Amino acid sequence: MSVEVLFDMSGKVTALKQSWLFDEFYTADTVQKGEQAKMDLLTTRILGNLKDWGYFTQVQAGSRSIGFMRPTEHSARMEKHRLRMTFVLPLAEAVSPTDVPLTYWVFDPTYYIEMLHAESKDAIRLTGAPPSCRFTLIQPAPDPKAVAKAAALDRTQSGGDGLGKQFAEKVEIRCDAQP
Repeated sequence: MSVEVLFDMSGKVTALKQSWLFDEFYTADTVQKGEQAKMDLLTTRILGNLKDWGYFTQVQAGSRSIGFMRPTEHSARMEKHRLRMTFVLPLAEAVSPTDVPLTYWVFDPTYYIEMLHAESKDAIRLTGAPPSCRFTLIQPAPDPKAVAKAAALDRTQSGGDGLGKQFAEKVEIRCDAQP
């Protein structure tokens, strides 16, 4: 995946524009023959299914959870034999990463689907951010008990709603106060 963190003119984060590139197996299972012409409907269906799961996204300002509004500007297309879905996930409130760090995770809470940022320098972008803003990608360090639990699951089992976050990459955004 790649995530574009969208800032407004006042230096507050307003949304996360996410682009997910699915593997060939998920794509083959999800995109039916001839459905490529109906990609917008497919994205609407997928996002509808993800609503109850918080769109696999969690955002915090400091220790306070930030909610979301309904996704906007969604689209999908095929890239070779893989589905790419892009959508904007507006925050329920704009947040300044100057006062407290803004942190996000994108993960499947059940640990069924692995979600990782692409291995490219533009996998995380701060769009419209003041020059004093920066991000840090923090790799997961799961508890050994969580690793053992995950290793014991077969592909038909769920890890429950809390396991996935322990294996999720965390991105922290901070901006220095402007003089």
